[in-house]
Amino acid sequence: MIRNLLNSSKNGLTFLAPMVRYSRLPFRLLCRKYGTDVVYSPMFIAEGFSKSQQARDADFMTSSDDTPLIVQFAAKDPVLFLKSSALVANSCAGVDLNCGCPQKWAMSGGLGCEMLNHPDIIQSCVETVRSNIPNLPVSVKIRICTKTHETAADCGMGHLEVDGAFHGGCMHRTLELVRTIERAGADFITIHGRTAQTSSSTPVCMEAIKMIKEAASIPIIGNGDIFSDFDVQNMKEQTNVDGFMSARGLLQNPSLFYPHFLQRLNVPYEQSIFAHPPISVFTDFVDISSSFSLPYKLLHNHIMLMAFPLLAKGERDSLAGCTSPAMLHDFLSYYVT
Repeated sequence: MIRNLLNSSKNGLTFLAPMVRYSRLPFRLLCRKYGTDVVYSPMFIAEGFSKSQQARDADFMTSSDDTPLIVQFAAKDPVLFLKSSALVANSCAGVDLNCGCPQKWAMSGGLGCEMLNHPDIIQSCVETVRSNIPNLPVSVKIRICTKTHETAADCGMGHLEVDGAFHGGCMHRTLELVRTIERAGADFITIHGRTAQTSSSTPVCMEAIKMIKEAASIPIIGNGDIFSDFDVQNMKEQTNVDGFMSARGLLQNPSLFYPHFLQRLNVPYEQSIFAHPPISVFTDFVDISSSFSLPYKLLHNHIMLMAFPLLAKGERDSLAGCTSPAMLHDFLSYYVT
């Protein structure tokens, strides 16, 4: 299904990135309502997910409207990746292996970006699921590789050249990894255009994403620095990727991809309308969250991320002080119009 969607989309599919805590069912449904094509679950740790029914019940929820959904696992053991994938195979459109989380707790446990140093394990994870659950699409999310123990500064991030970038070895390792993932049978790859050590304030390396897209034989999704429809178009023009993934951009504006969706339908629209989330995004999210009992603290965090750019400092302080759904409803009714 996902591969067919990617191959049939003329202007590229849009993706909600996997985010611990934040990409839960209510937010996934909100993003879908405002034009996002494919959504990811939060990143689950395969070891705990496969062994604990309590962990699965607490963290994994979906619905009939939550499709296509990709469930992402952080795993370093092909058997645990397979067991976790088998548990969700009938509830999703595919599973994804996280090899792109740069957080220290993940990497110190051999997960996330640490997996970039173990292409053999990545290959085995993909092959194991592919051979045991052949109808379940498998993808991998990666970052740009560096030489072992090489820092982002050493890599020359932001000054990519075919021969000299990242000391000449980084892109070689990255392209070799892409080929390994392809041989293993993955359906597509998502590339975040930074290394594990690169700050999120450093622009993504479009040229690196372009090189990966040109070298790959399977669809490539570009990730990083997508906060507006202009950013979507810019990445398309610079890299020709098959899809676009956003995390922080969608947290700030769940209608981020709606212009892209309308363009596909040849529906005219005012660009300025979706520069910030319209009031309907807020009211829809409160309603959806109520239907699925999203914890108030998480609802409040989402609303703060969406509303802060629209508010003056005093208004932001008032929003931060809302301690109940009723207070939040009253605030939105008065301030966000």
